[in-house]
Amino acid sequence: MEIAYTPHAPSSMALEYIQATIPEWMRAEIRERIKAKKDKFNEKLVGHIKEEWGADLSSWKPWHDMIHELMHAYDQNYPSYTTHLIEQIGEFRATLDDPWVNYMYKHEYNPVHQHSGLFSYVAWISIPYSLEDEAKNFPDINECNNGAFCFVSPSADGTTEHTIRVDKSYEWEIVLFRARQQHCVYPFFTSDEPRISIAGNVILDDRVEKMMPS
Repeated sequence: MEIAYTPHAPSSMALEYIQATIPEWMRAEIRERIKAKKDKFNEKLVGHIKEEWGADLSSWKPWHDMIHELMHAYDQNYPSYTTHLIEQIGEFRATLDDPWVNYMYKHEYNPVHQHSGLFSYVAWISIPYSLEDEAKNFPDINECNNGAFCFVSPSADGTTEHTIRVDKSYEWEIVLFRARQQHCVYPFFTSDEPRISIAGNVILDDRVEKMMPS
């Protein structure tokens, strides 16, 4: 699968990520596959989100192909990450774990956390608010972070953040980043409809997990 993507390297503190738009021909099938709420995922996740469910995407080849294409794009643009692993443990195989879907309602949030494996991704399917409406709730602040997806990394004088201000304009966007990259999601306030996103990890064999302790 060929997919247009944009590499982002906001700083030198491991904040590189790949962003792409999910092809239109995949969207109806994705919506269909996330309708069934069969497997509750809350106990596996840290999100303060009441509805987190397994997503029926593991056996769908186009989903696998898209994620592997983004992983390849990351390696092409930022090769030092996987090169270091190969130097330490030799060649390895990567596969996808079972993704999940978040139905995030207003006032819910995802605290700062990281994932296991090599890469993680999040795809925004439906976003029921705009940044303009969210900013009206806090008119006296300089910059509104409501609903934002934020990377957090150490820096020479403390921490550094890179904020992706997610609203309606991010529907059907997907980002792929290092699984150990800490990140969080801020709450939104202006809609009673859920913000729907899909997340998952690219995982490796036991040798790699031993090299990457929690």
